[in-house]
Amino acid sequence: MSWLPRPMIKRLGLGVASTSVVVAIATAALASEEANEATNAAAVAQSDNRVAEQPIRTRSFYIGAGLGISRLHPESECDCLTVGESGSSGFSLAVGYDFSPRFSAELYGADLGQSGIDFLGTDVGDVDYQVFGLSVLGTFYRQNPSSERRGLSLYSRAGIGYLNTQSDLDYRRDHPQHISLGVGAEYGFSGGFSVRGELNSYDTDAQFLQVSLVKRFGESNRSNALPALPVVTPAPVNVTPKAAPIPQAPDAPEETFPIAYFDFDEHTLTAEAKQAVASMAAQLENTNEIIVIAGHTDDMGSDAYNQALSTRRANTVQAELIQLGIAPNRLRLETYGETRPVASNTTASGRALNRRVEVSLTAQ
Repeated sequence: MSWLPRPMIKRLGLGVASTSVVVAIATAALASEEANEATNAAAVAQSDNRVAEQPIRTRSFYIGAGLGISRLHPESECDCLTVGESGSSGFSLAVGYDFSPRFSAELYGADLGQSGIDFLGTDVGDVDYQVFGLSVLGTFYRQNPSSERRGLSLYSRAGIGYLNTQSDLDYRRDHPQHISLGVGAEYGFSGGFSVRGELNSYDTDAQFLQVSLVKRFGESNRSNALPALPVVTPAPVNVTPKAAPIPQAPDAPEETFPIAYFDFDEHTLTAEAKQAVASMAAQLENTNEIIVIAGHTDDMGSDAYNQALSTRRANTVQAELIQLGIAPNRLRLETYGETRPVASNTTASGRALNRRVEVSLTAQ
């Protein structure tokens, strides 16, 4: 793709024929990704007898807007016509869809600014550049291995597009179609927001370095509200009367304590969790036994990541209990990662119940 003021040279372009290559690469990569996820899910179910279903993948639409600087440099066969000012500024808009945690498709449009043209050193006009197209993004590194798009990720993109221009000069273009290539980094925050920095190249004579804000819609539910557990009513049983047993002193009921629940991928206490820990401390201050603090997670992420997350959650509750007056020498940490769920990890409500810290008493 080139924008060439006359009499600039007509260069060999990539043309529309390249579109089939990009589409074929994107289709093959997405099929490979889905096959790998299915294989990994089956291996996990076989190794530790967990539910043999894939973790739910986040599929969501997103929009983005960015600002940046561009380099625009058409070529000429005549030394009398040169690019006077190749640097400019521009903006971009994008609408995309996440097919999986690693692959997305995106429609983009950008105004890249203008390239100044000189004739024998004198400014004679400008050529404005605009691009539109479709690209596929592939993420090759993610700080957070779960399907939630939080933290740092690195990606590359490839696509096809169309170049448009406006100018008072007499000009021609080689090919309006172009192949776009790029690399970038994205950092995701809560609420579906993220910031991107990326460098894109449109054919050989237009490059764009930009920073953009992205907003995703339809990600997994992170509500603090916990669903009520189902109530099971036992079936009636006919009992044959027996001789009354000799009365014995009843065993003391086992004391139960509140449970502290956590938001997804978090180890800080919510307001509800702080109240639960305060209730724990009120019950524990009248006991003398050792207090066991057990940390747990859902199964979103790797085993090692969840083990470390359960340790951070248990440490948070331990620090809060000490601040509320519980002696440190009475506290013992046990962390289990994702290995001891109390509900199914295939639903958002089940995963919310598994992100927890519990306390219990032991004689040793």
